[in-house]
Amino acid sequence: MASIRATSQAIWLKRMLEDMGECQQGSTTILYDNKPTITMMENPVFHSRTKHISIKYYFLREAVGNKKIDFEYCRTKKQLANIFTKAYPRFKFKGL
Repeated sequence: MASIRATSQAIWLKRMLEDMGECQQGSTTILYDNKPTITMMENPVFHSRTKHISIKYYFLREAVGNKKIDFEYCRTKKQLANIFTKAYPRFKFKGL
């Protein structure tokens, strides 16, 4: 769900900047820590294991296919945004 929201926000911001005259060259890169999800988004082949996926997840595939968004793998330990979403012990919190 977070990747869907990030994708829609990135596309919205890109359109807003284009309306102001600032065009972004290339796709927007989103750092993500889930390799299987990245593989499913980049590979348009239907798998029997993915039949449970909701229609809204195909929005991600379309955004990746149209080169609007690019998902790049980032290890969970390197994800700085996790400081806002997870409870870390004090030493780890200070490290981030």
